[in-house]
Amino acid sequence: THQFVCVYYPELPDNSVATEFYDIYKKELFQLSCVKSGDILIFPSFINHRAPVNKTGKRKTIISLNFGFGERGLNEQ
Repeated sequence: THQFVCVYYPELPDNSVATEFYDIYKKELFQLSCVKSGDILIFPSFINHRAPVNKTGKRKTIISLNFGFGERGLNEQ
């Protein structure tokens, strides 16, 4: 089974409040600089991620969901 996270950003006042990811090899946080309002970001759920504190004074709105697909039902008769 493959599990994913989907994040939709209807209101993203600044890229600094976009989802942060943790690189387990470099042991550091990073963000994607291209994320903006209206974008949908989809990534594997095993990647450590978090939402940073919004210090912009403007509203940030996201809609997030988890989904998966895989081999369910292949062995069912």
